Amino acid sequence: MSDFYEGRMIPLKIADQAIINCNKEIEKLQIENDRLRTAGDTLVAAYCMGDSNKERWAEYPVVREWLAAKGELP
Repeated sequence: MSDFYEGRMIPLKIADQAIINCNKEIEKLQIENDRLRTAGDTLVAAYCMGDSNKERWAEYPVVREWLAAKGELP
């Protein structure tokens, strides 16, 4: 380590609080992600409502984009 960083340690209390804050933000983002996925799935179902064969849904470009974004292309 270079001389620049010597003696510049972050106090443990501050580091612990930063970790707590990061974990809270991660949890919020995971919840938001779940909500957005559910909403997206609902929109896809509504978009394809006239097509009862879910196997064909991936043929619609907008559905393929959604499935690709989720990493779920058939």
